[in-house]
Amino acid sequence: LIEFVVAILAIFASVMLNQTAFSTSSSSHEAHTHALIWNSVLVLVIITTALATIVIGRHWIQQKDNELRHQAGLI
Repeated sequence: LIEFVVAILAIFASVMLNQTAFSTSSSSHEAHTHALIWNSVLVLVIITTALATIVIGRHWIQQKDNELRHQAGLI
């Protein structure tokens, strides 16, 4: 669910960055380059955030599972 929300926000941010870049740049080539750079950075941030969410989630689930097993006397 978190990755889905992040993806939706990323798409929204990408569209806004493209509109801003094309409206403020003096040349079309410059606007395209600027938008491409910002979109690349945005994609890297999204991928990093998604991977971090997955890793942290797995760690948290394992920790909770171990606590419950310990409380149940299985460990």
